[in-house]
Amino acid sequence: GTIIPVATIHSEKGFVFHVFPNDHQPAHVHVVKGGTEMRIDVSGDEPEPIALRGKERMSDKQINQALDIAEDNYSKLQHGWRKFHDPSN
Repeated sequence: GTIIPVATIHSEKGFVFHVFPNDHQPAHVHVVKGGTEMRIDVSGDEPEPIALRGKERMSDKQINQALDIAEDNYSKLQHGWRKFHDPSN
């Protein structure tokens, strides 16, 4: 298969926030920490979790931490998505 490049937008407290340049709408970031992963919707006014099922799911505590970091860095995360997905940018 094709290797898809990943763009890291932010990292903090072991959480790494990234986007895939060829990813789908709505605007979202992938958050990885220690083998677990979640996605956060960044299309609106505040970050919203997108539930991931399976063994890679973060604990509720980690999800809340990731959302707090996303809220503190929201414009940065939105800009990171738009950089790859907004043709006017």
